[in-house]
Amino acid sequence: NQGHKFSLKVTEAGMSSIPEGAPGNIQRSILSEGGQLQVYYVKVLEKGDTYEIIEKGLPKKQKATKDPSVVEKEEREKIGKAWVNIARKEIPKHHRIFTNYHKKQMMDAKRFAETCQREVKMKVSRSLRLMRAATIRTRKLARDMLVYWKRLEKEMAEVRKREEKEAAEALKRERELEEARRQQKRLDFLLSQTELYSHFMQKKSAIRPSEAFPDSDENINDQEIEDEKVEEDPEDAELKKEALRAAQDAVSKQKKLTSAFDDECMKLRQANDLEIPSEDASAASSNIDLLHPSTMPVTSTVQTPELFKGSLKEYQLKGLQWLVNCYEQGLNGILADEMGLGKTIQAMAFLAHLAEDKNIWGPFLVVAPASVLNNWADEISRFCPDLKTLPYWGGLQERQVLRKNINPKRLYRRDAGFHILITSYQLLVTDEKYLKRVKWQYMVLDEAQAIKSSNSIRWKTLLSFNCRNRLLLTGTPIQNNMAELWALLHFIMPTLFDSHEQFNEWFSKGIESHAEHGGTLNEHQLNRLHAVLKPFMLRRVKKDVITELTGKTEITVHCKLSSRQQAFYQAIKNKISLAELFDNSRGHLNEKKILNLMNIVIQLRKVCNHPEL
Repeated sequence: NQGHKFSLKVTEAGMSSIPEGAPGNIQRSILSEGGQLQVYYVKVLEKGDTYEIIEKGLPKKQKATKDPSVVEKEEREKIGKAWVNIARKEIPKHHRIFTNYHKKQMMDAKRFAETCQREVKMKVSRSLRLMRAATIRTRKLARDMLVYWKRLEKEMAEVRKREEKEAAEALKRERELEEARRQQKRLDFLLSQTELYSHFMQKKSAIRPSEAFPDSDENINDQEIEDEKVEEDPEDAELKKEALRAAQDAVSKQKKLTSAFDDECMKLRQANDLEIPSEDASAASSNIDLLHPSTMPVTSTVQTPELFKGSLKEYQLKGLQWLVNCYEQGLNGILADEMGLGKTIQAMAFLAHLAEDKNIWGPFLVVAPASVLNNWADEISRFCPDLKTLPYWGGLQERQVLRKNINPKRLYRRDAGFHILITSYQLLVTDEKYLKRVKWQYMVLDEAQAIKSSNSIRWKTLLSFNCRNRLLLTGTPIQNNMAELWALLHFIMPTLFDSHEQFNEWFSKGIESHAEHGGTLNEHQLNRLHAVLKPFMLRRVKKDVITELTGKTEITVHCKLSSRQQAFYQAIKNKISLAELFDNSRGHLNEKKILNLMNIVIQLRKVCNHPEL
């Protein structure tokens, strides 16, 4: 056997008797470690001349009989050793094995749990992704649908808005055309009414309706010629009839008012034993066309009155003739010549004409702004010295003294205390109750734009005065505001222009809109309004009468500074820095420097005006 050494002693006889590779049990005596020969049964594996390879079996131990107590003791020792071995080695070993096994199980369980967790997480995340993707897809789909419907709704709204805008524009154009036609008809009505009124006043007699619209080119405008070419609209015919009735009513009212006023004045004249004025002179100028006053001939029966100490130019004679004609026909007028053409001179010449040709010595009322009252008094005393003036202005006590001369019983004659009363608009309103006692033959209003508001106390007060005729002197007869225009028209002809609401309704649209947007009237609208005003207004501008005007002489008068002005001027110069001014002139200007420079200019301008003014 491997691992056991033994000594073999073989006899020479025994070797020769055993063949090589002999099978079976062969006995050999083998020397043991204790030096004893023991017989063993061996198997010869290989045999040589001097050697032999055998295979022996372990010797069978012989059973020895021992003492049972010894055996029991040995057994107890063996059992104790076994328990000690178990306690010291086997239990820790098995504990380690159990611990390692438990750890391995725990690790495997954790690994399995982690794997399960990963799988579950993957499934959950996959499910969440699917749910989130579904939510996102749903939101995206809803958003796309919302965008689509919004775009569709916007497109539909734009289409509706465009259609509504087109419909509104079409309706607006239709209304504008309708309003234009309506206003044109109303304008034709007003023009026809004005022409008829002028025609009736010229003829001073009732006419047939067929004669109400004269066939002459002078009294028919282009629009009427076009209207005659087409069949007459029933509404137009009704408007013409209405215009005829309105003109006849206005003429009738005006004639009654004028006749009543003349009758009362005649009674006063008879009471004062005065000569009654003749009416023959009215026939000479009654054929003048009021609608074209600028075409009136100069060579007429109306000449410069001898009471007027001056000479009138040709256009001023035309103005005088127009004023005379308006007076004879009971019309009020607006003398609207441009500033500098002598409106005041023409008015004074007309008052002189009334006194000289018609023996009407007043009383005349001249109302002007307070700044030109002295100018009126000076001009009348200079050009019409035979006409006595009463300058009605001053303090309360002074006016109380002047009012003693205002006695209707002592007026209407040449030797009256005054023929012309001159006062201001403010004093006229203040002393209304004293001045309304007199029936004024003629009222002249200078700067008549002061009565442009029909709601003002001034306008109502002046309109309530009892006077035969009114003359308005103004340089701006056409107003942007229709209420102001109506106030002017109603003031000069209350029987014709009697409805403010109707007039404003006819003409306010399209004209007041220009004023509201800061614009002005265009030429066509101005021509329309001038056509309405034409029978009652005479207006010339300088370019029309430039050949009749005398040359202008300009004289420059230099005034030296007073001592006080010189002191102010020197003080301002001392505050000015020349270096700073030159620096500013090189372009180094800022807002503060410009403001300082402007302050210097303002201060120098103040020095030019006298400090005591």
